[in-house]
Amino acid sequence: MKKVFRLIVFLILLVVIGLSIYLLYKSPNIGLLGKKVEIPDKDYNYVLGKEDNKSYSVKEYQKMDISKINIWDLKKQNSDTVAWIQVDATNINYPVVERNDNNYYQNHDFLHKKINTGAIFGDSRNNWENLNNNTIIYGHHVKNNTMFGSIDKMFTKDWQEKSSHLILTKTTNKIYVWEIFSIYEVKTETYYLQNTFQTDDSYLEFLNSLRKRSAYDFKINLDSGSKILTLSTCNDLDDGRLVVHAKLK
Repeated sequence: MKKVFRLIVFLILLVVIGLSIYLLYKSPNIGLLGKKVEIPDKDYNYVLGKEDNKSYSVKEYQKMDISKINIWDLKKQNSDTVAWIQVDATNINYPVVERNDNNYYQNHDFLHKKINTGAIFGDSRNNWENLNNNTIIYGHHVKNNTMFGSIDKMFTKDWQEKSSHLILTKTTNKIYVWEIFSIYEVKTETYYLQNTFQTDDSYLEFLNSLRKRSAYDFKINLDSGSKILTLSTCNDLDDGRLVVHAKLK
């Protein structure tokens, strides 16, 4: 009997260890640097795409209306491209890349150059053609306010009162408009990175918990049919994260 009990305990421990390793691999947010990254701004202004025999740098793309950005053209430069993201009244205006290896773009840029600022990248579980309940995007918190460094602005009264609180994402065939409903700081965790739920009630409970965390009341209604977008970055504190959630309009 004791042997059977020990075997059961051993098997449970194996499952727990296996699950922990799986979550660590599937949740790149855990591996992001715990402090801001510093890099000269000029290092990020490389040629991003080519169209009509003309080359466009990152900054030239950032001046375009998002409707004019050709995701298929960007895919020619990097086949991992899945979208473009713009966040109102911030410096967040970048291509989004994604691959099965959740860790690669933590230290590689859009053109696969190794660099400590990495790229803006999506969680490997995302489905851009048929959105999950929770679509997740990560980026480093860079000191010169590139990448996700300007998320800090969202915690200021000026941004909260003057911004439209909108996020735009463009895929190969659609532009999505998202309304921000929650911004907060949190210790490293995987709770807000969930993207599948067993019941509508469990999903609604999840949404309400995210809204209650917010440092500002955006007065956005949520229900079990809501699709959300999550932005996650590090902050100045060890093991800390800045998180943004937005609801699909």
